[in-house]
Formats: sequence, structure tokens, C-alpha cells
Amino acid sequence: MLKEFRRRLKERTPIEKQTYISRHWWVGVGIAWLGDFLAWLAVKLGIAANTVSLANLGVTVLCFILLAVGESPWFAIGGVLLNLWIIFDVVDGKIARATQSISPSGHFLDSVGAWLMYALLLPSIGVGLARTGVSLHVGSFGLGGSDWVLIGLVGAVAQLLWWASVFVYDATFSSQQDRAEADSLNDETGRTSFVPPPVQWVRDNLFSLCGFVPPLVLVFILLGWVHVYLMVLSLWYAAQAILGVSSLIWRAWRCA
Repeated sequence: MLKEFRRRLKERTPIEKQTYISRHWWVGVGIAWLGDFLAWLAVKLGIAANTVSLANLGVTVLCFILLAVGESPWFAIGGVLLNLWIIFDVVDGKIARATQSISPSGHFLDSVGAWLMYALLLPSIGVGLARTGVSLHVGSFGLGGSDWVLIGLVGAVAQLLWWASVFVYDATFSSQQDRAEADSLNDETGRTSFVPPPVQWVRDNLFSLCGFVPPLVLVFILLGWVHVYLMVLSLWYAAQAILGVSSLIWRAWRCA
């Protein structure tokens, strides 16, 4: 029965969604079977997609609170909740497609959870590090206290700025022809040539919430390197935001 459920689910999943998921190893491969099983179970129990989305918003808020507390074992539990969030973020969409109950309200709830995670995950980690008194010293240079909160805020703003540039790009270059002219595409796949494939893979799998960001937070918590995790993510998101905004300007200039 589960096999038949998965077959129907794949038939009802748009090809672009399948392509997007397949690019992210953690979501596309790591938790694909688990997500299908939980969605199948939810459908059997009569649990609606919006119910899962609402519950996941609660998981999101609790995750932020526990990460901001910063003390063991709450920090680790917050990391576990982050992984539960990404699992159930996958499950609610699968339930909606399986039951053909995709709705604007469901899309809104799903988007709210994602945007909250983009905006508050890194600042919550920064608050937790500041509360526990973690510091880093390299020669005469040192970080500690409110510096972690600032680093988290920079990473969050950069993440939001990147996604804003993506949405503006989608709205401005809405057709494939517009995108081809803006990106100088010349292959049959319609894939942008602006971002090299290795960079795309690293972004999708190491620095995306659909990639290994959720499981890696547990690894860094266990190693006591959460401050390193925060700095690396924030620096990456800052570089990504600069790339996104500058490429958007470049594409607009090419089409002017």
C-alpha cells in the first residue's frame, strides 16, 4: 500500500518540484522515504496537511526558544527540533498532493514557517552563544557576547536578501526566453550558466535548509563548535546575497 501511495504521489508532483527535490540530497534522498511514510500514515489517520503545517509552526517557535536558551541539553533539543521541522515541512506538502488538497492557505502556512526559519534561526543561535558566554580569540582578535547575535543577524538579513533577489528575478524575467536573454543560456536544459554547477551543488546541499544544515547543527553542537557553524553560515549567506543582488543588476542591465 505504501508503494502504491508513493507511486501516486510521484505522479501528482510537478516535474519542476521533483527536479528541485532531487538537487538536495538530504531532503531528496536522506529523508525521502521517511517523509513518504509519515505522509501515508497521516492520510490513513485523516490528518490534514494544514494541521501538520500549523503544528510545524509550533515546532519552529519552540526550536528558536530552545536554541536561544543556549544551555545543555536545550541547545541539543533545539537542534533536534530543527531536523523535525524540515521533515514535517516535507510531509505537509506530500499530504496536500496525495489528497489533492493544495490550497492558498496551506501555501501561506508553509511559507510563513520557511520565512521564520530563514529570519530567526541564526539570530537564535547567536543569542544562545551570547547567553552561555562562548568566546573565540585569535591573537588580539576576539569574538564573544553580543558579537554572536550581530553575526546571526547579518546572516539572517543576507539570507532574506538572497531570497528577495530570487523573487525579484522570477517576477522580472518570468518567461524562459527572458531568462535566456538575461543569463545568456544556450543549452537545452534552460539552466542558468551564471552559477557554476559545483557552487550550485555546495549551496543546495551544504548551505541550504533543504540540504545538510539541519543535521550538521547537531554534529557541531556535540563537538562544541556551534560558533564555527554560525560564522561559516553567516559568511556564506553574505557572499550569496552579494552574488544574488549583483547578478540581478547585471541581468537587468543586459536586458535594458
